[in-house]
Amino acid sequence: MSNQTTFPSGIKALAHYVHGKGMKLGIYEAGNTQTCAVIYNGYPVALGVGSVNHEALDAQTFADWGVDYLKYDHCSGPADRLTFFTMRDALAATKHNIFYSVNLDYPGTGGMSVNQIAHTARVAFDVNASFDSLLSQIDASNSLAGYVIPGYWNDMDMLEVGNLPSDDQNRTNFEMWAIMSSPLILGGDVQSMPASTLAILKNSEVIAVSKDPLNIQASLVREDTPGLQVYSKPLYANGERAVALLNRTGTAAAITVAWSDLALKNGAATVRDLWAKRDIGASTSKYTATVPAYGVAMLRVKGEEFPMPRGTSPLTAASPIYPSNSWGPVEINMSNGESGKGDGTPLSVAGVPYSTGFGTNAPSQVGFRLNGTCSSFTAQVGIDDYFNRKTGTVGHGNTVFEVWGDGRLLKRSAAVKPGAAALTLKADVKDVAVLRLVARPDDNSNWFDYADWLTPSITCK
Repeated sequence: MSNQTTFPSGIKALAHYVHGKGMKLGIYEAGNTQTCAVIYNGYPVALGVGSVNHEALDAQTFADWGVDYLKYDHCSGPADRLTFFTMRDALAATKHNIFYSVNLDYPGTGGMSVNQIAHTARVAFDVNASFDSLLSQIDASNSLAGYVIPGYWNDMDMLEVGNLPSDDQNRTNFEMWAIMSSPLILGGDVQSMPASTLAILKNSEVIAVSKDPLNIQASLVREDTPGLQVYSKPLYANGERAVALLNRTGTAAAITVAWSDLALKNGAATVRDLWAKRDIGASTSKYTATVPAYGVAMLRVKGEEFPMPRGTSPLTAASPIYPSNSWGPVEINMSNGESGKGDGTPLSVAGVPYSTGFGTNAPSQVGFRLNGTCSSFTAQVGIDDYFNRKTGTVGHGNTVFEVWGDGRLLKRSAAVKPGAAALTLKADVKDVAVLRLVARPDDNSNWFDYADWLTPSITCK
């Protein structure tokens, strides 16, 4: 029931009022007997009852009220976290469209396959108004980028825009959250914000990057000097990328992005500065910007992508528009080894060697722009024998492989375990614009999930 003092007309009336203003209504609950406000902030127990063990009742209540968004926190609840699944199913049973946001308290790890539970899930500990805290969210989200599929987003927590020490840091907060496709939720008082803060929050070109319908999260593609990073996010329009040049250091520095970092051909590509909202001009192979300390330059680059090879070809011969990996880079024709590029071993699953393929560590993705020119895809999938080099692997390594075409799941494997023979996946990719090869953990972590796409083949015209 609602608090009659705070909401004398009830939550349903409040929802009706909010909807009349063209907005959505969100509500908070916890997968425990009490909410975090009771446990950590001394909130009255009677006013902070959690949902655990009565999820169905609460879900139906939220639906009857007209709630649009549920934030479901863990708050030191049951260790098995089954309440998150129970609430998911309870919300679905109401037949009311409620966006489901969770905090599983699995910071820095994959934990459960979160994109099978909710629409968004927290990636790290609570954010605060410090640059180090922003970096922890960015790093955690980058390692979990492979989870982001149509209908799921990594949650980097509330925006701290306006609370950070400088406008450069405030812009870094907003622009990195946008390019990494995190929900943009503000917790401040907009009525008291200065014009400089509002200008950041109202930048329509940055917001458009966040809302791009391809729904791919930016991934780290270059870091020649520690702390000077390049992130790339493929956009819906053919040949377009959103690019963030992030300076994590305390000194202004030049950061360069090459078209090869973006899987674009060398040649004239146009560059637009999204903060200044101005076209910079054309460049033939790269672009360099001086980025302030703790700041970011956000660009929109439009160039030419490499076409898919004609006929039936190894997919490793094509140029992926998007690689993301939870540990090190996506490797071509070798296993994912450690954190460095090229430190894997020849591809091998269950003792059988393979000459071509992609070596990844789940959660991971490899994306290709097909533009409707291809008809069929096939690959074998398995856990690389590099797994056997590790210790402490009991219970780890189990992975599910998925083939996505635009917003559709085309094929999904059963859970593949270390030591098992490779499975074959085939998918009809006719009329698919963007193909994604997704590997996700099927156990309680992303440790040692050395997921291989072996002898991948595609037929295109």
